[in-house]
Formats: sequence, C-alpha cells, structure tokens
Amino acid sequence: MKDFISEFGLTFKQTCLLFSLERRIVVNDIVSSKADKKQEEALKKQMWLNAWEMNINNFLNHLGENQNVLVDITKLEPKSLLEKILNEKTSGNSKAWRYLILLECTLFTSYYPLEQQESYDDNFVDKIKKAFGSLSLNENSRKTSLVMIAELLNIDIKYIDIFRKRHQEALRSLSGFWKKVLLAGGIGMLLAVAIALLFISPIAAFFAASGLSGAAAFSAGMAALGGGAIAAGGFGIAGGIAVLVGGALLLGGGVGVGIGTLAASSSVIVLTELAKMEVVLKEIILGVQHDIQMMQEILMNLNDSLNEMRKEVVKLKMENEKNKEKIKNLEESIEYLKKAIDEFQNMK
Repeated sequence: MKDFISEFGLTFKQTCLLFSLERRIVVNDIVSSKADKKQEEALKKQMWLNAWEMNINNFLNHLGENQNVLVDITKLEPKSLLEKILNEKTSGNSKAWRYLILLECTLFTSYYPLEQQESYDDNFVDKIKKAFGSLSLNENSRKTSLVMIAELLNIDIKYIDIFRKRHQEALRSLSGFWKKVLLAGGIGMLLAVAIALLFISPIAAFFAASGLSGAAAFSAGMAALGGGAIAAGGFGIAGGIAVLVGGALLLGGGVGVGIGTLAASSSVIVLTELAKMEVVLKEIILGVQHDIQMMQEILMNLNDSLNEMRKEVVKLKMENEKNKEKIKNLEESIEYLKKAIDEFQNMK
C-alpha cells in the first residue's frame, strides 16, 4: 500500500514555501489597498499580517528540522526556496505536492480571527462579521497573486478556477445546508471557510505544534488551519513530513490522532476537508497522476475512518448525556463521509 503521508504531506521546506506564498497573497492585497487610497484598510491588514507572521514563525520553528536556525517567514523568497526544493533528491518525481500547494493557496482566506472567540451566543451574521470584520481580499489582487503562484510552480493557470469551482461544487453536493447557503448568498468558498473557522476553536490548539500551550497553541493552530493545513509535526510523522494538506486529515490514523475525535469536535471541518479531498481525488490523483490504485486505497482508508466514527458514536452513547453535542457532530460527519464515499466511487 502506498504511503498516504508522502502523497498528501509537505516536507518542512515545502511547508515554508506554502506559507511564504500565502504571505505573498496578503502582501499584494495590502499594496492593492494602498493603490486604491484605502490607507486605513491597508493599515488594519498590515496589523493582521504582522500577527499572522508571528504565529506562522512560531508554528514553523516548533516544526523546524534544525532547531539551531530560526525561520523568519518574512525573509523567505519563494523562488529561491522552490529551487532548493527541486534540487533535493527527496522531492522525487511526484507532481502532487506542487498542485497541493496551489490548491491550498487558492482556498486560502486571510483576515480570520487570530485569537479565540470567547462567546458563541452571537447570531450567524454577527459571527461572520466577527471572523472577517471589515477586511477581505481584493479579488483582482487575489487572482493576480494566484496566477503568479501557478506560474512559479509550473502549473497551468486553468487549475486556479478548476480548484475553486470543484471545491464549491463539492460543498454543494455533500450538504443540503451548504447548497442553500451557497446558492442563496452567492459567496461560495469564502463563506464556507469563514464558518469553518468559527467552529474550530475546540480543536485548533489540538493541532498546534508540539510544545505549545494556551494562547500560543491556539494561535498556532488557527494559523495552520486558516492556511488550509494541519500540523503534524508533533505526532511522530516519519520522513520529515511537517504538514498534511488536501483533506488527508480524513485518512484515519495517519496523523496519529483519531478521526473520531476530530469529527466529534466539528462536523464542519469534516465537511470542508471532504470537499477539498474531492478536488484532490478528481483533479490531481485521477486527473494529473492517473493513479487508480491510489484512488482505491484512499477509499479503503476513508471506509476505515467511517467505521472509527461509528465506533466513537457507540462509545459516547454508552458513557453519558454530556456527549450529546459530540454525538450530533459525529453523526453529521458520518453522513457527510458516507455521501462522499458514494460520490468518490463513481469518479472516473
């Protein structure tokens, strides 16, 4: 059986490249705001970027291969970093990691809250406002940045639109709720990511780098999740893999954390990760790599994850009434996963 970690994981340098490219998206957006003479907006965006950079540096330095050298995301130049990666023998012939980085950058949403929300009593609209405030990425700036990233990674720019479209379609098909929201609001992927970020507080710190605690752990976890990536550095992953992407979180015990625990914390995360995995399976595994065997093995692992969720439901129901919310999340996650597996099996 193939190693899913090597297929869906980014090495430490590839992880640095991912975050440096996401930083470039925000930097270009700030330049765009200044060009539009929106100085106050640009200042707020810069303040957010400064905090994000601090969290990312903290995150990366806890994952770092060389603890004697501190990583500074502001000093990493994507082109030279990419050249170093391509010159390494460990990079192999696989194209997947480059497409995965472009996917994560395409789905990247900035200006999310970097601190834990204390109250969850606000209504739906207020929560969205709290997550994004008055800040958002300029769409023209985003497109320009993504074209630059695709060209740097030597990937046809058509995949930018393909990835976004497929992700939105996957969210629509996997959940009636998302279908209503997406069709009625017309705001697509950004709203999906915003809602996901609002409900990951219980698990954000759970996925932070090893050695962090409290607010630092939460910030690092939010930084990783906000970038679409899940930290795996503290979970004993072999081969120098630092970050899992493309929905690989759902492949069961590969990250050293039970999928049942994740699903019980947030069915929204399971839904958004399934949507991302659908993009990866259809456009990268089948479309680019034409790897039918990998597709079959992923389906087997997803079935294992489904069974683990079912076991967790039984366990929680046997314990006590305190687990009603976890059971609800798990049962919703199970339905999402069952539907996703059915759709994945019909892919050609």
